[in-house]
Amino acid sequence: MTFEEYQNNVQRTMNSNDPQELHNYLLGLAGEVGELLNYLKKHLHHGHELNLIHAQEEIGDCLWHLGALCNVMGLPMDDVAYYNIMKLQKRCPKGFSHLASIERKDIND
Repeated sequence: MTFEEYQNNVQRTMNSNDPQELHNYLLGLAGEVGELLNYLKKHLHHGHELNLIHAQEEIGDCLWHLGALCNVMGLPMDDVAYYNIMKLQKRCPKGFSHLASIERKDIND
């Protein structure tokens, strides 16, 4: 499935009658990230087994909210992904290194 296909499927399940769509999906994303973090916390600190299917479902919920945000803002997910990779290639032209990360001038870039 491509990002375009995924984004079209997200659109089908969005509540487009909500006048506060952007707010709704931002809060939804925060909530889903919180659920993922809580699940991974239980694995890392409470001795719970890591169930990759459950983790995948939580990550998928995060992805759905990202798709919804892109739809509301009129941003194709393909473009978001592409420009993110371009930014990372500029930032880390030789791949990630701890030294380059420490020496980076603009930590917000």
